[in-house]
Amino acid sequence: MDSLPMIRYLIAGQIRREYVVSPRGLAKSDFPGGNILYSAAGLSLWDGPVGLISKIGNDFPKDDLQVIQSHGFDIKGIQISDSPLDLRLFKGYADNTNQANNNNPVSYYAALQIEFPKSLLGYSNDYDEIINQPGKITPYTISINQVPEFYWEASAIHICPIDYQSHQFLMSAVRQAHINHVTVDISSQILSPIYWDEVPGMIEGASALITTDDKLLNLFQGRSKDLWEIAEILAMHDCPLVVIKRGMEGQYIYDHHSKKRWAVPAYPSSSADPTGAGDSYNGGFLAGLRTTYDPVESALQGNISASLTVEGIGPFFALDSLPGLAKARLENLRSMVRSL
Repeated sequence: MDSLPMIRYLIAGQIRREYVVSPRGLAKSDFPGGNILYSAAGLSLWDGPVGLISKIGNDFPKDDLQVIQSHGFDIKGIQISDSPLDLRLFKGYADNTNQANNNNPVSYYAALQIEFPKSLLGYSNDYDEIINQPGKITPYTISINQVPEFYWEASAIHICPIDYQSHQFLMSAVRQAHINHVTVDISSQILSPIYWDEVPGMIEGASALITTDDKLLNLFQGRSKDLWEIAEILAMHDCPLVVIKRGMEGQYIYDHHSKKRWAVPAYPSSSADPTGAGDSYNGGFLAGLRTTYDPVESALQGNISASLTVEGIGPFFALDSLPGLAKARLENLRSMVRSL
């Protein structure tokens, strides 16, 4: 009998079939993407191996699963539904902006005068509305019973923005498995005043919450506009590290145990496509947290993962970077961290 592989890291999240029109007018259609793959690639730049936990439909292309596996990821945790699932995701960018539009793909392809992908016909962007329903199991909800038993021997996990019920199931399983390093990100639909009472339970017991400034300011509407105050309030829910991503301005890092604060700059790379930058950051951060226990070092690794991801299109672009490039960038960025 073949021995089971050793899995150090788990990434749980969404696998999507992506269609991107980049800010530079480059188009790439129907390739495997989603937050889970960008996070896994960002992590794999530093360490591994990685097991993936996600759910796809029975119509998901088998060739795409083979592509994912060929990059060194264990796919035994990818559950296949008995029915089709619409996992298409379009991202179109206006010239020289990092703001994605998930609607009206026809206009973007028309502007480039290229053929509209037949596989994108009938596309509607209602995925997030379906999955973000607290207390409801959706067709995209992960079954914890179907996660391979040996996965729970991993020592670190990142939970990407995922449907609410899957997030709750995973956090419960993680607590029972006593996984040491747990980082979470939460969708913008859930980080809103409507679900204020739900958020503490989603981060309790995590090592770090990694999110963006706009999501936190939305959550704290009418309560606070001070990002450091917000970080401190959230960290009191048994989540000692809060990482606030601020786009090109870098990140704020708050450590509740030491009461220390840092400002970490974003690495100044040349961006071809910003898709997945934040997720790639999350993967790099988790790798740093597990190997160094240092939040600043973790943030540096996250930055470099993101910087390599945005220089091409697709989640696996960064994995083809020149040997030693990630570590060289890390050394350049380290001197620019500020303690506040």
